[in-house]
Amino acid sequence: MSINQDLKSYTKDEPKPKFINSALESYYEQTDLTLRWVYDCCLTLKPLKGIDVNEQQIQFWFIEFIKMGWKKKDFDKQFAAIKRAVLYNRIDFENWLTTEIIYNQIDLGVRVKEIIENKIMRGKLLKDKTPECSFTDEEKQNISLYEAGLIKQRYEREQLEANEDWIRQERLRLKKELIFKGK
Repeated sequence: MSINQDLKSYTKDEPKPKFINSALESYYEQTDLTLRWVYDCCLTLKPLKGIDVNEQQIQFWFIEFIKMGWKKKDFDKQFAAIKRAVLYNRIDFENWLTTEIIYNQIDLGVRVKEIIENKIMRGKLLKDKTPECSFTDEEKQNISLYEAGLIKQRYEREQLEANEDWIRQERLRLKKELIFKGK
């Protein structure tokens, strides 16, 4: 029986694929990764990368993924890396294991900003806790980041106000200079 026949009505609630034998059954039961998901993702490699993937490869990969204990999130992470990787019209099992996602500068900046904002928000929430609470080192760090953010905002506001004052003074000086030259 081919994978296509297994996929026609396959979901995790329905009977397992025929190639999952008794030796693989315990691995299969411990994962939320589905053959349908792996199959559909692998089929997108053709238009994305020009890589033809056959049913036997997908079946082999699926078996290896579940043997390694991969969950859907693990597969999705590696699939995202595979999609961004430079592959030369072929993909080996090793690519699934060794390829890491490479972020461009914009992606990296966004991700760092998200992490910092999450820590600052966590610090704000922790700071609002009752004073009797004892904080872990990480919680203390989050509170410090939150407080540092407040200090930075105050400093930036003061700098902005100082710059606006300087601009106003310069405009007045230039206006006086123009008036003086005009007389």
